Amino acid sequence: MSIEEDFQRYRRLRRDVTHDSFFNDESPYNRHIIEVQKRYSDPGEGVIRWMLEALVDADPPRRRFAGILLDEDNTFEERFFEPLLIAGINEWDPSYSKYFIRPAVQSFGSRRVARYLLDQLRRESGGRQALVINALYWVEGDLIHFPLSDEEALPADRKRELADERQLWEEKDRLYLDLFVGSGNLDVQRNIIPRLRLDEPESYPEDLRPLLEQATRMARRHSDRFIRERARPPSGRPRPLSMIPPIGSPVRRFPRLPGIRELWFRLFGHFK
Repeated sequence: MSIEEDFQRYRRLRRDVTHDSFFNDESPYNRHIIEVQKRYSDPGEGVIRWMLEALVDADPPRRRFAGILLDEDNTFEERFFEPLLIAGINEWDPSYSKYFIRPAVQSFGSRRVARYLLDQLRRESGGRQALVINALYWVEGDLIHFPLSDEEALPADRKRELADERQLWEEKDRLYLDLFVGSGNLDVQRNIIPRLRLDEPESYPEDLRPLLEQATRMARRHSDRFIRERARPPSGRPRPLSMIPPIGSPVRRFPRLPGIRELWFRLFGHFK
């Protein structure tokens, strides 16, 4: 069976999968996944070419099938670098973008991946920027941006790497604040607001704090309910956090409070 035939079978099984069968290791869908992962654990050149083409394909099932064949513990050749990151950006579901970004980080390093994604964030616009921000989520946790207790004893090469990571972190913070304040795009603002540290101004360089204050004011007066809720000052009590709305979904407004006449009608059913 060829990899294309395996993919077509995956597409058919995935179309019919139910919630229960998705989490059942013995379901036909999951048995097929296990089979193809074993079959292509050491792929030949033909399979590699198929995977590289699938990673940049506009068809989500084809791209995701290629992602299933990736093993984060493997070391990928240089020719995988950009296709992996393109796949991660093109993935509209943030939980799926992880399966492309994490293998790239393991093979090519967090700094190189973060640099590529930050450059893409500058080049893209609108909803595409929101997709890049989703992809960045899976690498930004690898960037060390805080002082280390043993930093003075580290080799010079590692000190330079730490300086690069902190520079990338600051670039990310600056870009996120600029885009939140200046983009005017709801999807971009929704995907940035959970990544802003509105209540930790001391964690930002001094020159960014005025922009952080502006972003905080905008967020706490925003027409979108999700952004307003994520920007609320801490109350000391735990509160549930809603998921980031899907890209392209409309503004989530707060329920309209009834006026005096409407309240009266609800209570008494008539006006005097």
